[in-house]
Amino acid sequence: MASAMKLLSWDAAWQDVVLMARAGGANVLVIAGVFYLLPTLAIELWLPLPQLKSLDWDGIRQLNDFLVENAPLLLVTTLAGWFGTAAIYRLLLDNRRPTVGEALKAATALFISVVLLNWLTGFALLLGLFAFIIPGIYLLGRTAVAVPALMAENIPNPIAAFNRSLELTRGNGWRTVGLILIVVVVAEIASSAVQFVVGILVGAVTSGEVERGLIALLAAGLTTLQGLLFVVLSTAIYRQLADFHPSARPRPAAGS
Repeated sequence: MASAMKLLSWDAAWQDVVLMARAGGANVLVIAGVFYLLPTLAIELWLPLPQLKSLDWDGIRQLNDFLVENAPLLLVTTLAGWFGTAAIYRLLLDNRRPTVGEALKAATALFISVVLLNWLTGFALLLGLFAFIIPGIYLLGRTAVAVPALMAENIPNPIAAFNRSLELTRGNGWRTVGLILIVVVVAEIASSAVQFVVGILVGAVTSGEVERGLIALLAAGLTTLQGLLFVVLSTAIYRQLADFHPSARPRPAAGS
């Protein structure tokens, strides 16, 4: 007899987010600082997005030119973020309490799989967005735990990890994406408010390069916190839907 479908509890997931945030420790912050904060700060300082005057064809072409001209650096920072994310998932999901070095080693071993999985999910989301947007939003919920599953269960096959996420979120696609969107929107509003208020204060007491550097640091720090929030949230969703237990350990990767 098939077991009853498990429904995602928003309250339980958020409580888990709070618990992980309190117990996250310095290791998560170290990895986030190196692989989130520093690359984002470099982009803010040396490669800021062009100021688009409008969203017409000229604005789109300007943005496209920026992306093409700076593709190598943008690719490096993206890969750095994916690598750091994989390591943080291992820290949060391996109850053997790995060190930073052990988490980075695990991320290195599965990094090609992580990259391929991110490309696969990104392509699926893009196709869904082109198909009248709604399917793309739904797929965001269905693929939200793909990378956590890959890192928690040592799944070297990105297609298998993709399917694992579809399996775990079956019947919870809209509940998952609803929770993600609520948290992301609230975090974005809070981040914008903080950046606005602090930006005014910084502008009142500094000027020139000092002001620009502090504003860039603030923006990078807020972006880092938002990225960490998404990682912890998707970890909480995975732990709930996968019936993750404190004694659970990542299973050996195939061939290891």
